[in-house]
Amino acid sequence: MQQTTIVLRDAGHAVHVLNHFGSHSGDGPVIGTLRRNPLLYFIRLSAARAAVVHYHHAGRLSLVVAVALALRRNRNARWVITVHNHSVESHLARPPAARIMRWALNRFDQIVAVSSTIGTYLEDHGVTTPIVILPAYVRTPTPRPTAVAHWRPSAFFDRPGETLVVAAYRVSPLDSRGDLYGVDIAAETFVALAKERTDLKLAIFLSNAPRGRRAKRYLRFLLNQITPEIRGRVGVWTGEQLLPALRPRVVFLRPTQTDGDAVSVREALELGVPVVASDCTTRPAGVTTAKVDDVRAWRVLVGKKLTELGDGRVPSVASSSTGSDCRTTGEQHVLELYSSQLDHRSPLIGTPPDATLQAVCDAGGFLPEE
Repeated sequence: MQQTTIVLRDAGHAVHVLNHFGSHSGDGPVIGTLRRNPLLYFIRLSAARAAVVHYHHAGRLSLVVAVALALRRNRNARWVITVHNHSVESHLARPPAARIMRWALNRFDQIVAVSSTIGTYLEDHGVTTPIVILPAYVRTPTPRPTAVAHWRPSAFFDRPGETLVVAAYRVSPLDSRGDLYGVDIAAETFVALAKERTDLKLAIFLSNAPRGRRAKRYLRFLLNQITPEIRGRVGVWTGEQLLPALRPRVVFLRPTQTDGDAVSVREALELGVPVVASDCTTRPAGVTTAKVDDVRAWRVLVGKKLTELGDGRVPSVASSSTGSDCRTTGEQHVLELYSSQLDHRSPLIGTPPDATLQAVCDAGGFLPEE
């Protein structure tokens, strides 16, 4: 959403965002939060004064239903939904959730699927809304990131050696085994490789602190599995920026058990950082994939990437699946998507809407500047 906002604003559009989660500073495009509360989605988006409302769906059936109900009350706008999480497959695979999800999806004017796999699945399960395929990533002309002021992990990354980096929204232990975001797989892989690689480090980035006793106990359990002699080579940070960690001598791990089209994976590829990710979804070219629960495969594949780093054989930015001309084509596709919705928008009734984009960081909309 941040990259899309930059592209749209550079093109002269007013863009504002409502976050799915948490609080906001009041600065920049973020104008509020919805806290994953279906009632807030319905109320805020029903009253959205925008030419286009773009909702990015991440999982909960109740949220997309709330947005679809808001849509019925606000037909002055065009409504777009991005589907970037394979949880939609589980909803469409079983009744009555399938009927509800299909009804909701068919209310929108446009569906954006982040991969052809998701797009084909929607079509095969009775979704009739027009679908376009557009990865959830727009490459922007930003320089290689450097450590920002007061970035706590700086000293850790400045130490000699290679670093395994794993990022998660939060620690989320599953009833069966492991962690939803694969923090356990990253930890086990590090333990296996750190025995022979004495300068190897593991950096764990969490967007949010563990919530609840179970999650806190699980994180302590994972860290306690790391023997004292190598525990000093493990860093855990909450709420810190990930981008400055995507630097030379880093291997980025994405061992999550469910995923859409992770922006972090594409950012790492663009910056020349090797990526090993789970095969739970279609991954961009250039990503090495492993089965999420095959620790031995992770150890072998990550070890190979570390050896390549040590030998100076690092992937170039040009090898990224985003493509050498992705910045131009990506921006063009985003602008074409929104322009097509403006072209089909019905004339507004009454007072013209404010020049704002009502969004959810996952909903958004925008108006051309006057």
